[in-house]
Amino acid sequence: LSQNWSDALRPTTPAIEECIARTWETELALAREGEGMLYNGDLIRLVEARATATQLFLELGPTCYRDFLGTNLHHASTVWRTGEQHLANPLGISSTVITRDGFLVFGRRSGRVAFHAGYLHTFGGLLEASDRDAEGRFDVFMAAIRELNEELGLHKEEIAEIVVAALVRDRIIVQPELLF
Repeated sequence: LSQNWSDALRPTTPAIEECIARTWETELALAREGEGMLYNGDLIRLVEARATATQLFLELGPTCYRDFLGTNLHHASTVWRTGEQHLANPLGISSTVITRDGFLVFGRRSGRVAFHAGYLHTFGGLLEASDRDAEGRFDVFMAAIRELNEELGLHKEEIAEIVVAALVRDRIIVQPELLF
């Protein structure tokens, strides 16, 4: 697995930005109404992925939750027609846990989350700005371990092996996701 960072922002149009702003204001109002939580955090965008028989190359860049909400989550098909590069495309991290005795572990998503609420699901989230290693590169493996710690209380020492199995695009939220 190798990666490169690009400071280039997601290409956009005035219409897309208006759509994002409208969606954000609507979702903020809904969150306030339902006493929910919503904030615009920095996320890491998948700009491009290339694979060979032995390597996965990721080009990463900046995005944020607000742009994700207004593009991938609520208006993916509209934005996609303008061009896939206009999507926020935050890189999802999703880990399937297999116990020592061979059982699969799933969690039930909270009813308060923005997508897949109430579903049985693997464990994960999004690659975040804090997921950089000592050299400043993003460490997707440590991001997966961070999510497993946040959601299951697992510590790095308790994980026997962690492997990237695939890079897919979630069909519902049209989001790229690394599967571990």
